[in-house]
Amino acid sequence: MIRKIKDQVKQFGEKAVLQKFLRHLVRPFYKQYSQIVLAMPAHEHCDINECVKRMSSTELNYWSERKLIREDDLQRFSKFLNESCNGFYIEENGELAAWGFVQTKGQYQYGRYFMEMPLKVHILKNLFVKSEYRGKSYGKLINNARVNDIPADCIPVGLVIPENRYALRNLKQIGFEEFLVVKHVTWFSKFERRKITITQPGEIATILLGGF
Repeated sequence: MIRKIKDQVKQFGEKAVLQKFLRHLVRPFYKQYSQIVLAMPAHEHCDINECVKRMSSTELNYWSERKLIREDDLQRFSKFLNESCNGFYIEENGELAAWGFVQTKGQYQYGRYFMEMPLKVHILKNLFVKSEYRGKSYGKLINNARVNDIPADCIPVGLVIPENRYALRNLKQIGFEEFLVVKHVTWFSKFERRKITITQPGEIATILLGGF
């Protein structure tokens, strides 16, 4: 538990972790969930680092047989690959160190809510770097591979909670920009309201709005 809290403080910051704790206290009466919707206006294909590999059922079977992957991760990865997602991963010393996926169509789930993906929108999802392998730019390498996999006539998109400052920073470093903020508010588990703020008006924002 202590290690988990330390990881959250490192990723989100002390203020965000405290806010999360306070939201937990008022959860029976009031819930708020927000996502920043980012997109890359233009992207070009480039060479990717050779340590990043494409995931397939072959790798999943290999990891499963040798107990190199948790059962819940195995089930989630299999589900993603069967639902129009492309997966990428990095191994180090025979261990699975980092992974990430790109969803190409269908319903994208964020929290307990859903976005109907507009045509030619591809969404980055489920990026994760194990704590012992952080600080090696593995997240950036996975992001570059995911963007590189998206056709030039499609829009790379990412949804990130505002507290995840590292994910926001990393996406912006490779060319993503903020276009929408989607906020869901629930009172007493009964009354719910969604508010969408356009932070960068234009064609891309209009396309993204079509999914909500």
